[in-house]
Amino acid sequence: MYVRRPLNAGNPFTAFRADGNPDAGSISKLNFGDSSGKRFRVLPYDIEDDYAEPVEIVSPVFGAGETHR
Repeated sequence: MYVRRPLNAGNPFTAFRADGNPDAGSISKLNFGDSSGKRFRVLPYDIEDDYAEPVEIVSPVFGAGETHR
């Protein structure tokens, strides 16, 4: 998994990554975060409409609202 910076990035979409196993047919979720490193979101795996609300996630390492040091 590698974090990527989108072209013309702006908050809240300044970095994204896709998890999963590229060598196997696994589920992959799209995650993205803001420039502060404090807020991360994931898109739902199953999207039935044209729009889906991303879900905010909390880092198990840094916790809510903590920055990466």
